Amino acid sequence: MRVLRWLEENQRQQTSGGLPPGLATGHSPGEAARKVVVGFADPESYTLAGERVVTPAAERRGENEERMKKQKWVFSNQQKYGRRPRQETGRFTERIPVSNYIVVSPSLITTHSTSVEILPKEWLSADTNLHAPFEVNEGHLGIPKHIFMQVYSYASKCFCDLDVDSPLELDRISSLVLLVNPAHQTALNRRKDLTLSGHLSNADDELRLTAVLQSLPDGAKSSILWHHRRWVLNHFQPPVCDTPSAPDSLSCLSLSLHRFATELDVASIACETYPRNYHAWLHKSKVIEALTSSYQRSPNTETEAFFRDIESSGIKHIDMHIKDYSSMHYLCRVFDSTLKCGLKEQSRLDETKERPYQPVEHAKALLQVYPTYESLWYYLRMAILIERDLGIKVQDADINSLSWLPQSKDTTVETHRDAFARWEKLARL
Repeated sequence: MRVLRWLEENQRQQTSGGLPPGLATGHSPGEAARKVVVGFADPESYTLAGERVVTPAAERRGENEERMKKQKWVFSNQQKYGRRPRQETGRFTERIPVSNYIVVSPSLITTHSTSVEILPKEWLSADTNLHAPFEVNEGHLGIPKHIFMQVYSYASKCFCDLDVDSPLELDRISSLVLLVNPAHQTALNRRKDLTLSGHLSNADDELRLTAVLQSLPDGAKSSILWHHRRWVLNHFQPPVCDTPSAPDSLSCLSLSLHRFATELDVASIACETYPRNYHAWLHKSKVIEALTSSYQRSPNTETEAFFRDIESSGIKHIDMHIKDYSSMHYLCRVFDSTLKCGLKEQSRLDETKERPYQPVEHAKALLQVYPTYESLWYYLRMAILIERDLGIKVQDADINSLSWLPQSKDTTVETHRDAFARWEKLARL
């Protein structure tokens, strides 16, 4: 009542030519009303000089309501059609249900792509894109983030209700679940069940799927996914050894040189996708073990050349990634394998070929340039142990004195020097 009385008084003063108290001080009527009646709710509108006036609070409230209505409309369209509405841009008018992506996505993964990348949620496909909303370019598949998450939510719900009796649907759903979560153990086990039952009988398709998943950062670092890849190789390739090997080993498999190269390429891509990737380097080490066993069973010149290419590419990788200790360990394993195959002796006898790789010399050369990196000091230790175990002569006096290392006042270098000297004493015991 007090507010109504104040508004009537303002209207009376406006009619008689006087100014309301609020307007005399430069305040709006709504602000003046808040000063007169403290704690009393502002009216939505009032009549002043015969015109309806809406208070600023009511204007803001109306704008918020309109914004909420628009957001609810956008959200309902996303849930219903699986796409961000594009009526404003006019670039897309048809609407595809989320369930249709369950059919489209796996076929794109296994047949049209070698890697996957998640696109920003604001991504808009061109009118000429036949795979919209997905992007396929030179074997690379792009998935908009909002569709990526919607498909995973839909696929996860469907995955819980499926069993091996629906093999085709289970294949599609599990591949989509793994696309977002490559470490999904249950989905990988379901795919193993489909393989054992004969529904997934093509090894190349399953290996291609895992390769695409391992092009993502989450898939590149997933130890479970790397184990699944080796399981597929062991299942589809019959063993050639009489003695049983470890369940996760590839040594008893008869693989082609092309398959060895493919496995190393997949792991190399994963190492670039996720730096210092221990699980990818472990997979490469197991491939080198299998390649060594294969060469020892049937020596050939193609494998010898392949070993030299592997060694040179490993040296280049270390020169460009001096913090990646796993790659250094892998290169030492390659060096050990070439010695077992007798390839180093052939290189020494053939003077026309370049000087063979020596781990200790390579580690020393890198430490002369980067003496503060701890990974290189560990590389030197491992190289010394390998060469000593293999009976290769190492200049111990030169190694112990570290005379080849440039003088430095850096405390980090001095710390590494002292730690190396202590290690050298223990290594000789």
